[in-house]
Amino acid sequence: MRIVRFVPLLVLAIVGFAVQPADGVLQFYKVFESEYLADHPDQEFVTLVKKPTNRCFVCHQGKKRTNRNAFGQPLAELLDAKQDARDKEKIASALKEVVAMHVDADDESSETFRDRIAASKWPGGELEDLKQEPAE
Repeated sequence: MRIVRFVPLLVLAIVGFAVQPADGVLQFYKVFESEYLADHPDQEFVTLVKKPTNRCFVCHQGKKRTNRNAFGQPLAELLDAKQDARDKEKIASALKEVVAMHVDADDESSETFRDRIAASKWPGGELEDLKQEPAE
């Protein structure tokens, strides 16, 4: 009888340790959403980005959440997931700085991340490419 009570707890413990935590920070996404999607004129794009299976691709690439795309990399340098998750002002400031950056840092005439978002493009690249694991 004791074993019957113990087995479900053991299964929950194993599953709990097997699940890998995501590096994505929901608070970072929420600030991005309020700053750059709330008033976006292309509701089809907004709906696509807000889809729970897609929103991670704003900053990440592939299934492994430690892989950041071209937009997520500079953002990760400016924000600490643990320390800054509740600091909306710092998140908004970091986002403002990153969206002003050029997609091609070596080409001042290249579009900025803000330009990409305004044109209903994913800031880090094409969605289908973002779903793929990055090349090593």
